Amino acid sequence: MAAGDAKPTELTKKFKAMSMLPDGSELKAVMLPRYDKNRKLVGVLKAGTMTLMSAEEIAGTMVSIEFFNPDQSPRGRMDLKKASFNQEKNLLVAKEPVTMQSQRMTATGDGLFYSVAEGKAFLSGKVVTVMKPQAPLP
Repeated sequence: MAAGDAKPTELTKKFKAMSMLPDGSELKAVMLPRYDKNRKLVGVLKAGTMTLMSAEEIAGTMVSIEFFNPDQSPRGRMDLKKASFNQEKNLLVAKEPVTMQSQRMTATGDGLFYSVAEGKAFLSGKVVTVMKPQAPLP
């Protein structure tokens, strides 16, 4: 399935609701949870501020995205100083330092492209990834 063919997620539906606001509208202390089809929390986006730039683009500052396992335990997170979200492309882009963390790895980069529909991220620029050793199997 191509990214453009993807069904809208709960996250993008909530962002589309912002389209009813005039350009330049700013929201503070934003938190947008995302749930799976069984109503289990799979992620949450938090932003210090979100500004509606146009009907297609939303800009955010102090953005973090947390991901959760099916048992609700933390799976990982991304931290971004500034980011913009293109609603038509379902793409989150950051052009400033980014940190991604999980139990087994930490990665930093100069930028990020994150497809919300596909759940895939690409770090850009100078990227450093540190993998933690996996515990040996018994």
